[in-house]
Amino acid sequence: MNTDKVLNNLQFRIITADEGITKHMKAFAKKVTDFSGHEKMIGTITDFSSEVKFNEDSKRHNEELLKNNKELRILDETNRQSEILGNYGSWLLNLETYEFTYSDNKFRLFGCEPKSFNPTIEKLLEFVHPDDRNIIIEGNKSIVEKGFLPTMLYRIIRTDGEVRYFRTDAKIFEDLFGVKSVLGTTQDVTKEINQKNTLSDQNLELERNNKELSAFNYVASHDLQEPLRKIQTFISRLEDKEADSFSETGTQYLERIKFAATRMRTLIDDLLQFSRTNKADKVFEKSDLNELLENAKQEVAEIIKDKNAELTNDKLPNLNVIPFQIQQLFTNLIGNSLKYSKDDVPPIINITYSKIKANNETLLNDTSNDEYHKITFTDNGIGFSEEYSEKIFILFSRLHEKHKYTGTGIGLSICKKIVENHNGYIFASGEVNVGATFTVYIPNN
Repeated sequence: MNTDKVLNNLQFRIITADEGITKHMKAFAKKVTDFSGHEKMIGTITDFSSEVKFNEDSKRHNEELLKNNKELRILDETNRQSEILGNYGSWLLNLETYEFTYSDNKFRLFGCEPKSFNPTIEKLLEFVHPDDRNIIIEGNKSIVEKGFLPTMLYRIIRTDGEVRYFRTDAKIFEDLFGVKSVLGTTQDVTKEINQKNTLSDQNLELERNNKELSAFNYVASHDLQEPLRKIQTFISRLEDKEADSFSETGTQYLERIKFAATRMRTLIDDLLQFSRTNKADKVFEKSDLNELLENAKQEVAEIIKDKNAELTNDKLPNLNVIPFQIQQLFTNLIGNSLKYSKDDVPPIINITYSKIKANNETLLNDTSNDEYHKITFTDNGIGFSEEYSEKIFILFSRLHEKHKYTGTGIGLSICKKIVENHNGYIFASGEVNVGATFTVYIPNN
């Protein structure tokens, strides 16, 4: 029998007649000639569907492994970057072997290169500040005896000698094989601690300043007032009984003393008023601003009459404010317009009101409130140059000579402080010989 032709590894698919399932088949055949000289094909057909399925499953599994491996690398890199940005490091403590595993950034927190030392509790204690080592020891004891680690705040000394504050949080967990471990994070919180310490120091300083301010208020209200009253009393007696015997020079001196004493009285009163706006007991009440404005007008009614001033105002709303402070605000702003009016020109003061959206006001470009009550005071006085629009609110700041315009330079500082006490804003604008405008914004609460 001769075999001169071979059919080798012919692969094809069939669909079974009974179930309609696709199967993968392999065919092997040989062409042979028997002893009678007849040609025949002898072959085998093998079902290798399971092999194909195994290969496809393996391929898919490998693709998933590659994908998961890529995602793990991305996740690992993301975690490393997060630790750097968050200034923290992670660690793992196996409770069976008591072996530590540190992330790269945990090493960096100590000022070391990653994997530069073998992490152990003994090595950790070498970095910990001597006064804080007991915190670590007690934390370690808590893990062993109680099965949990409380949040720990302690200091370490880096390899460069810098002292840093660390905060450690951890949780005990058990893996699929029943092995218990402690998974924790340690963050460098030095900046946070320093900020708290600074704030605490500032609060202490503020408390000292408040006590000094209270002492000043007492001195200004009593100790300074009493000698000043005596000076003014004796000046009055000199004017009444001795004025005729004074020389011209003596009369001039007496006038200067009288002016200085009056200015001292005004300064003390203004300082007391300014200190009252800084007091912590600010009680807000629902108040009719129209009533407060009328009270303010009455306070300066004599000056309004003497200068033949004209005041007009819109109807104002009812707001939750500190009543006496808002009244003082109105009094100071109206008084400011009256004081800096033009010679021989009756003052005209317009007070307008509107409720506005913050995003529609160019002056309110940095605010957390959406709506404000806008109150504007406009006059026709001597005005001021626009370059002084911010300086005008600084304590003791004066734009004009004191011998021409009386005052202490405190009035507008009081206005600014009052508005700030109400979480609002005040702005000034002016034009020389045209007038001034003061705009007050009080948030709509």
